[in-house]
Amino acid sequence: MQFRHAMGAIPILLTIGAISAMASTVSYTLDFTAYSSGLTPSSGSFVYNTTTDEFTSFVVDWDGAVYNMTTEANAPASAGLAPGDPCITASGAAATFQAFTTCDSAGGGLEWNALGNSGVEGLFEFFYKNAGGFGVPIFSLDTGDYVDPTAAVGLVSSTLSSGPPPPTVPEPSTMGVSALGCAFLFFLRSRRSTRKPIA
Repeated sequence: MQFRHAMGAIPILLTIGAISAMASTVSYTLDFTAYSSGLTPSSGSFVYNTTTDEFTSFVVDWDGAVYNMTTEANAPASAGLAPGDPCITASGAAATFQAFTTCDSAGGGLEWNALGNSGVEGLFEFFYKNAGGFGVPIFSLDTGDYVDPTAAVGLVSSTLSSGPPPPTVPEPSTMGVSALGCAFLFFLRSRRSTRKPIA
């Protein structure tokens, strides 16, 4: 009796394990190009947790300074994402993640824009190309005292550097484990229903 109850818990544990296996953290590098002679970021990267749907890191190295844009990436402007519709199907940080991965070519592609003058605070922002340099950005960061007077704009793309890309549909292994668990539960239930009571 106790053995049967223990066996009945196995499919549940397997299913929980399969769901946990789907959780992953992915890392991407950002590749920048410029349209003009302005300063191009030397590097950029982000780390995204597909379980909690949030960025744990989003940094850009521009003009010798590293800008932490994690908070901004987790709270994009919905209007800035509009040019990517219907590609963007999520909201919040998940929408930003779509914009920089599966939807990065929507809206004419993703652009970065850097603005500032000597002694004047500047901005670093991302937006869809069709939105224009003065369109609503997906998100932007006040860079503080940006000392170089040159503004710049260009394209940005992202490349997976570590971790599996998040699956859009359940993986075959996950579906197989789930099916096995369901079959086992059905087997136990059918045995119980066919057992004859003892007189």
